[in-house]
Amino acid sequence: GTHPLSSADFPGKLNFFVNGKQVASYTVSSSPSTKSYKYRVAVSGSKEVRAQVIDSVLYDSSDSRTVSFSGAENNSSISHLSAANHANNTTITWKGGAAPFTVTDDSTGSVSCSSSGCSVPKSQAPPGSTITVTDKNGKSKSTVVSGGP
Repeated sequence: GTHPLSSADFPGKLNFFVNGKQVASYTVSSSPSTKSYKYRVAVSGSKEVRAQVIDSVLYDSSDSRTVSFSGAENNSSISHLSAANHANNTTITWKGGAAPFTVTDDSTGSVSCSSSGCSVPKSQAPPGSTITVTDKNGKSKSTVVSGGP
């Protein structure tokens, strides 16, 4: 037989999942119904999106699709770049941009740093030299290493 989508004891449910993790849940009382959920990602890429419906007698059904997401990083430039030397290390931090990142120093060449907040030996990024961070989209920002003698 047929069963209602929703009852007093067991309201109908709609769950949204992204890559297996539940990100939203709604009560639905009638069919058809339309619900939506805004999902924001930090990093672009494909993810599996699944919608699951559970009715008043706890039967469930789901459907999924692979969806390509554009992350916030695609539109942001590198900002708030700083490079400060303390004793034998230089700490390099920035915001924004799209990974992967390349960090270079105008006097020493490549710097072994691929994410904001890295600490590298002073010899790779000495005070007074210029650090440049470049993201995968070719956006870059430079600053002079501060501190130290």
